[in-house]
This record gives sequence, structure tokens and C-alpha cells, in this order.
Amino acid sequence: MEVASPAAEPAHRPLRRQRAGKPAELAAKDLTLRSFWNGLKAESIGLILLCVYMTFEYVRPQQMYSFIDVLPWGLISIVLCTISAAVSQGRSHGLNFLDVLCGIFLIVLALSMVTAYDPAAAIASWLTVASTVMLFFCVRSILSTANRILIFTICFAIINLKFSQYSARAFLSGRYGSKGAGWFSNSGELAMQMGVAFFLSLCVLLALRPYVAQRWRWWLLMALFPGTALLAVLGSASRASQLGLAVAATLMLIKPPQLLRKIVSLSVLVALVAVLLPESQKERFRSAGEDDTSKSRLAYFEIGKTIVRDNPQGIGYANWRSYYSTYHWDTSVFSRIEVSHNSYIDAFAELGYHGGGLFVILLLASFGMNLKTQLRLKRREDVSSIVTRGVARGLNLGLLSTCIAAYFMSVLYYPVFWLGFAMTSAAYQVSRSLVQGQADFRVRKDGRSVAPRSALRAVSARPVQRFGPDPRIAS
Repeated sequence: MEVASPAAEPAHRPLRRQRAGKPAELAAKDLTLRSFWNGLKAESIGLILLCVYMTFEYVRPQQMYSFIDVLPWGLISIVLCTISAAVSQGRSHGLNFLDVLCGIFLIVLALSMVTAYDPAAAIASWLTVASTVMLFFCVRSILSTANRILIFTICFAIINLKFSQYSARAFLSGRYGSKGAGWFSNSGELAMQMGVAFFLSLCVLLALRPYVAQRWRWWLLMALFPGTALLAVLGSASRASQLGLAVAATLMLIKPPQLLRKIVSLSVLVALVAVLLPESQKERFRSAGEDDTSKSRLAYFEIGKTIVRDNPQGIGYANWRSYYSTYHWDTSVFSRIEVSHNSYIDAFAELGYHGGGLFVILLLASFGMNLKTQLRLKRREDVSSIVTRGVARGLNLGLLSTCIAAYFMSVLYYPVFWLGFAMTSAAYQVSRSLVQGQADFRVRKDGRSVAPRSALRAVSARPVQRFGPDPRIAS
């Protein structure tokens, strides 16, 4: 007696019907604008609103064109996106370790607003916290598939291209220290963001190289996205961002396989940077620690350490300026009140030892989860796994570059950290779904095909198919 096999499932479902984590042909894997646009239109309204919010929050077109600056577009789009993410059936479910840590950090931050040295200053900045929480929730909930992660990453790269191409053109024309808008109105903060864009776009392009039909188009994309981002960092006049990018790029290249080839490539890259870097910037590196900027930073570091020692419980969120102006501002030394220029001192000074320690744990957890995502998908060759693995690699390198730059900048509450945490958590959940949701087989070294444990559990849980009459039923 033959048992009819179930009807074969269609190879390509409409994107809206794909369940979270199911591997499928990605809409924009060939990295064309048409496929990206078609993929974005086929996705949920939540992803579209998230891309709209990123445009208004990062590029700030309302500051460039006054005729559209009639409504708070960023706030409207993130609120609508949050509502859409909350009611969407395709959102990501479940929590992981990083989600829990971010939730605890939010509680610590909220309590610090209540016990702050100047509660009015803390409450006045509540909108930054609210928008950051909504951004984390939207990214974590909406990016539930590899297709959505890829579309959002492409959108993120296009948004950053607005800054990188302008800064690259300014650098090549002999102008340095280009600035952006909004969060990146300072050249150092813009360069830090360009470091993240460099690694994320580079790793995705390297992962999807086999899927780009024309080789010349792949090289064009390399020049447009990571290429202009690299030039933007070189022309930023920010030693911290340049140092962060250099360290992360070195760790990316100096590892097997083909170690000798990578060492030669790194040497060529260093020589090229030495040629392109202006003499004034080289002089800034030579005088590091002795110039006026370095001395002022070191003075602020010492004041920050004193504030941490005197206030182990923290002075409260957004209270650095209030506390510093009352107890430590010496008008004969500093003509104006500045930030601490160190994100880690900000965390420990404002949130106490527990809040600062929790922030460090968040960074370590993010590195670990991205690494685990890469290892989990290392032997998988479907395009969803390749993209998710590439995004996780880019996030780790971008986060490393940011962590180094953040030692010389006060960017604790900037989106660059919290967007990275949210994308890390989303990629981790997608990798888990990819491994558990597809019963594919991998080939061992001895040539045998072995099913993953998740597939074996799924097979063992199925009811036994009986052939012929059931012997338990009397004839």
C-alpha cells in the first residue's frame, strides 16, 4: 500500500507569507535597486515605516528643505512603526540574553532619572530615551527574517551614502572635517558612523559577491559604499574614529586562511592611507597627548573619574553638565562647559557602577552573540544564512570600531550603539530560526550526510506511519 506524498510546496512564496526564519530566496540578493524596491514594497508596512524613520532621523531632510519641516516626521514615523510592529503577525517572538540586558539597562536608566542630582535636566531629555526604546523594539520585532535584515541593511547603507559621498568628495578636493546633520553634526561622530557603515556594507558585499551577475557592478558598489565611507573617515580629522577603523580592519584581515596574502593587502592599504592622509592629520597623530585638545580631554577624564568615585550610585541620566558646572567648572581653565568626551565615563558617572558595568556587559554580550551567529551558520550555504552571517560579522567589526572611538567621544545615548544591539539581537534570532526551522543535511569529512540535531528532534517527534490495517482494530 502506497502512501501519497504531501503536495510539494512552491519554491517561491510571496514575501508576505514567509514565516520568520524560513530560508528562502532573498528578494534583493543581487543588490539591484529594482530588486530592493520590489522587496521593500512586498514587505510589511512596519519595515517601510522603519526605513522612513531612519531617513528622517539620520539624514534629516527636514533641516535641508524648510518647506517639509512642518511636522515632527521622525517622531510620527517611529510611533507609527512601533504600533505596526506591535500588531504585526510576522514580528519576531521570544527574548534572548541581549534583550533582557537592554531591558534591565532601561530600568536602571529610568531609576537614575528619579534619583538624579538634577531631575529636571534628566526629565527634559526623556524623548531621547523614548525614541531609543522604540527604535530597539521596532528593529528587534520587525527584522524577523533574513530577507528583512538584508533590505534594512541596504536601506541603512543608502542612507549613509548621503553622508559618505559628500565627505569623500570634500576630502578628495582638499577639504577636511566634513560634518553631517542631527546626531552627526560633529565631524568625529560622523566619522564614527561612517566606520559602522564601512564594515557593514563591506561584509554584506563580500557575502553576496557570487549573486551579483556583473563583476563591474560589484566593484562599483564597493567603491560607492565602503569606498566612500573609508574616504569619509580619512577626511574627518577624527583621530579616534580613524584609530577604531584601523584596529577593526587589521583584525578583519590578519587571520587565516591566506594569511600571507592578507598581510600584503594590509601593507598596501596602509601605504595608500599614508599617501592620502593629509600632513596636518599626520601631525595630529604625532602630537597626540601633547596638543591642547589631548590635554583638555585628559583633564575631563580626571574630572570624570573624580565624579565616579564621589558618586558610586551615579549622578543621574543627562546630569553631567549640571553636576560639572556646580562642582568642577573652573572658568580660568575652561571657557565653556563640555561633555566628558568618554562614553564609558559617562555611563559610570551618570548611571553609577551598576549602570556602567551593565553597559560593558552589553557590549561583551553583543560581541559574543554576533560571534555565535557566525559560528552557528558557518557550515550553511543557503543565501539566508550567508547574508545573516555577513551582517553579524559587519556588526561586530563596526561595534569594535565604535567602542574604540567612543573612548574619546560622549556617544552613549546615540543610535549607533542601540541600533547595533537591536540588529545583533535580530540576527541572532534569525540564525536560531534558520538552524531549527530547516531539516537540511550537512556533509561530514568522511563524506556522510548528517542531519542537524533540530531535524532529528523533529523527525523523532513525528507520529509513526503505519502501513496496512491497524492490528489493534479487530477485523
